[in-house]
Amino acid sequence: MLATLISRVLDHARTNFSNPWLWVPTAVGVLGIVVAFLIALVDRPIGADVWIYIGIMLLIILVGSVGMLLHILTNLGTSNTVIGERFLRGAPILAPLLFADIATLGLLVLLDPHEQPGRTEQEGAQEETR
Repeated sequence: MLATLISRVLDHARTNFSNPWLWVPTAVGVLGIVVAFLIALVDRPIGADVWIYIGIMLLIILVGSVGMLLHILTNLGTSNTVIGERFLRGAPILAPLLFADIATLGLLVLLDPHEQPGRTEQEGAQEETR
């Protein structure tokens, strides 16, 4: 996530952050890094910690998805005309989705690696008591 944040800051810095909305992905990225780092420090996170982490990861996914839409609209210009050169040299369409991809990986780490498909929690608890 840190590498994508650095890349995003450097890309948006080329415009001198002239549009205040360019600060949103930067702020959300910093928040995501801080929350991920803090939850990694906790040996056994409580439910609220996990829900805050999930909320921040979902926020990052939302920001990445909206960013893709904004990049497309920027490349279309005011006339909403598709000009190939703008899409090649303008705002990269897939770059915001990298942020969403990394946040999705952040959500996947919450899955239990020992979970077996097709077993319910009750079956697993019954086997553990035997």
